[in-house]
Amino acid sequence: RRCYWRWLAIVTDGGGWMSDYDVFPLSLNGEMGLALEQSGTFTSYAHHVPCLIHASEKEWDRILHLMIELLPNSPEEVYERVTDMYSLLNIDIEQGRSGMQWTSEVAPHFTYHRNEEGWQWMDCNFGWKHIAIHLSHHSCAEAFKTDHYPEIDDVDSDTHGLPDNWQQAVQRRSEAALKVMDDYKEYCMPTSSW
Repeated sequence: RRCYWRWLAIVTDGGGWMSDYDVFPLSLNGEMGLALEQSGTFTSYAHHVPCLIHASEKEWDRILHLMIELLPNSPEEVYERVTDMYSLLNIDIEQGRSGMQWTSEVAPHFTYHRNEEGWQWMDCNFGWKHIAIHLSHHSCAEAFKTDHYPEIDDVDSDTHGLPDNWQQAVQRRSEAALKVMDDYKEYCMPTSSW
């Protein structure tokens, strides 16, 4: 139920931007945000994952009502976990896009790679294609498992600067986010933009 409270809050507050706490800007800044909000259309910047959304109050209210209409009526009707993410997906499945705009402008995972010599590097080209990055529990665990998690500890250690396991990777994602932001600023942004 809690994931729906924020929807009620944003409708009550007059619409606007809603972001998960684990979304971090890449190219998104105040100027771009003001330009994007000129459209009152309900826009999810990560497809059906409601991690960064903007809409007018009217659009927030309309989509919230569609979500409520599609909620299961009984426990027997529940096939997936009941969350706002699955509710958005269900709208698309049951009624089509319904006037929503979905983009892929939020990166769903880290932008790091490792070369054959073991050196980690940030893929600026990937970052430049996105306005923000979503460091969800899932993306942190997957990044650790596939060796795309940022080196947040001393690189000379036995773990090559990585947490010991994927659970620690998820727990330490705030440190990973700081590393992403610092590396993106240092390696991917022209100095004139900051």
